[in-house]
Amino acid sequence: MKTCDACGKTTILPETIGDIILCKKCLIKINGVIWKYYNVEKGVNLDKYTSKSLELAKKSNFPVKVIDELEKYFSSKQADMKKCDVCGETKLTVEKMGKAIICKKCYSKLNIPEWKEDSFFDKQGLKESMNKVIAVAKKNNFPDSAIEYIEKKFNSKKSSDWLYMLKSDTGQTLDVYEKYMTLDTTDDFDDESMVEEYSKLIMTKDPVNKTKTVGGEILNDLSHLKNPLKPKNMVKTFANVAISNMNKEEKPKEKVDFYVRKGKRRIEYSEYDSLFVRMPRDEELYGFINIKNSNNVNSNTSNILFFFYNDDDEIKHVNKIISYIEKKIIDNQKHTDETNKINESASQQKNSYDDLRELKKLLDDGIINEDDYEKKKKQILGI
Repeated sequence: MKTCDACGKTTILPETIGDIILCKKCLIKINGVIWKYYNVEKGVNLDKYTSKSLELAKKSNFPVKVIDELEKYFSSKQADMKKCDVCGETKLTVEKMGKAIICKKCYSKLNIPEWKEDSFFDKQGLKESMNKVIAVAKKNNFPDSAIEYIEKKFNSKKSSDWLYMLKSDTGQTLDVYEKYMTLDTTDDFDDESMVEEYSKLIMTKDPVNKTKTVGGEILNDLSHLKNPLKPKNMVKTFANVAISNMNKEEKPKEKVDFYVRKGKRRIEYSEYDSLFVRMPRDEELYGFINIKNSNNVNSNTSNILFFFYNDDDEIKHVNKIISYIEKKIIDNQKHTDETNKINESASQQKNSYDDLRELKKLLDDGIINEDDYEKKKKQILGI
């Protein structure tokens, strides 16, 4: 219960305008119900309602304090009014798009899915969404500063080294960058359900087929490369993981090996050398990508497990992503091999120099003669 500053009566439905309280009856006397809940708050016909309301307040013999507060209220609203750079009307409620001022009505014209979208598979998808929003903005005569704002907003969604993003309905998002990946597993990821799906996938006996197909049966190993890696360093890629000599009706003899860490983690290509991909078939709901380090086969915490839905577009995206991941891991392994060869060569050269010093010392001490020295020197240098 509060006291109305205009009539002095107690009201159970007080209306606050600036620093004064008005009851509903006094608010109606100055057409307040109309302008307070629609026109003034939205910046419509502000001048008209300002003069009319003050005139009615004086006719109703409102106290000077109330009239002064009403004037302050309308003045403050007037000060907050901004001219829309699209329609040219002066409005109270506006949106800022960089240097551009856009009223709510004009801003609502951008209310298309692409404007709110944050999930893009690749840079092309991001660019297409941006162009759709810009097309709508230009059609509605948005100023150049607003167009620049739209471009900056979209370009800021992903860094320049970002390549792909796959967002799964399981609660996982895999972002692929030029030099690393990130995997974000939210609390929405249902461990129990996915353990069951994972078990079905790995316990399904697959046909003997090792050819790389678009549909994704089993990808062959990397022997198809022109310069395959050494077997111990080879990145093996499979689209299906089968358990030998196991029929579909048989139950797994061991507990399913499963671990997915919640939260966001960074994945360096250089730290992994094994990529397994199980593509879904027929009525199967999911497939999965499993990235491992062969030196940490017993460490589930270092493994990367990402589940994706059985959808044609999603599978197409997965194939594109795993091709890039496979290439990055292979390139890193080649780089490691080359580095090891250089280090090995440098080490051998150092050993040769050490052997030559020892040989020269033997010659200087008279332990061997000149002929022995020259013969052994050629042997050490391989000439």
